[in-house]
Amino acid sequence: MVTASPTFTAAIWELERLKARWKVSIKAQIMRLQRLQILDKSSATRLYKIYSAKGYSRREPFDDVWPMQEPTLLADVFKALVDAGQVTKEDLREDLPLFPNDVESLTGLPSGWLSLQAARIVELKPVVTPRDNLGGVRGEVVPIKRSGD
Repeated sequence: MVTASPTFTAAIWELERLKARWKVSIKAQIMRLQRLQILDKSSATRLYKIYSAKGYSRREPFDDVWPMQEPTLLADVFKALVDAGQVTKEDLREDLPLFPNDVESLTGLPSGWLSLQAARIVELKPVVTPRDNLGGVRGEVVPIKRSGD
C-alpha cells in the first residue's frame, strides 16, 4: 500500500476543492500540472497513486451530484448549415459514418431531426391597402384606456 505524505494528501484535498470550483476532474488537473511542469513525474505518480487509493478511478467527488452536460456545439453547427442552405439533412446522413440516431444522440440534436424533411419556404405576398390622399392607411382608430379610467 502507498503511504501518502501529508503534503500529497493536502494536494489531493486541494484538487478536490478546485474540482468543485472549476468542474474539472482531479485526474485532468494532475495531468495539466505535470504538462505545465509544476509537478515532476515522481510527484505526479504519487498523486495518481493516492487518487487510485481513494477510489477516484471509479468515481470522483461530485460526479454523482452534477448532471451530465449535454453537447450543443455540433448540433448548433449542423442546424446553422442546414438553415443557411449550405448542406441538406440528406447530405449529412450520407456524409457522416454513423447511423442518424447515433449522430443525434452524440451531438444533442432532437430525436428524428436528421430524418425530418426540411420545411418548405412559402413566400407571402404583401397585402395592398387603399391609402387616402395624405398617404396614410385607412383604418379605424381604437382608443386605449388606461387602467383606472
